[in-house]
Amino acid sequence: MIIKLTKGFEAIIDDIDADLVDLNWCVKPHHRNFYAHRGEKRDGRWTTVTMHNKILARIIGRPLKKGEMTDHIDGNGLNNIRSNLRLATNSLNKINGNKYATKPTTSQFKGVHWHKQHKKWMVRISKDNKRIQIGVFDNEINAARAYNDYARMLYGDRAKLNEV
Repeated sequence: MIIKLTKGFEAIIDDIDADLVDLNWCVKPHHRNFYAHRGEKRDGRWTTVTMHNKILARIIGRPLKKGEMTDHIDGNGLNNIRSNLRLATNSLNKINGNKYATKPTTSQFKGVHWHKQHKKWMVRISKDNKRIQIGVFDNEINAARAYNDYARMLYGDRAKLNEV
C-alpha cells in the first residue's frame, strides 16, 4: 500500500497498517535518506512521530524504549513494510547505514578513508558509540575487505558490507 507524502514522495506500508493512510504525513530528509513523519499532540504538547517507529511499536506490541531504534533492513527509510523493519540499538542501526550516513569521505567504501599524514588507507568501525581503529593499508580494496571482515565479526548478518 502506498502513502502519498509531501514533495512528491511516497512511503510503502502493509495492508495491516492501512489506517495510517488517512493521516497527513510529510517527508523528512535525514542523513542522505528520507523518512515519513507527522506531528501529533501528546499530553498537550506537539511531538514528531515517524511512521517506521509507529509501525515497529505495533509489531513489538509496545512503544520503543529509550535507546531503541527502528532499522530499515534495505536502507530505504520510506519502505515501512513490516518485513523491512527491525528493532535495533543506535550502534546496530548505524552499521546497516550507507557509506555517507554521517559525512562524505575520501574513499568509495564504507569505513575507509585516506589518511594524509600516513599516506595510507585507514579503516575504522564503531560499536556502542566507540570508534575502533582496524588498521592502515596501502591498498583501498584491502582496506575495504578488512572493514568487511571486522563488520561480520561484530555484527553478523546485520552488517552492511562493502562490495569488493
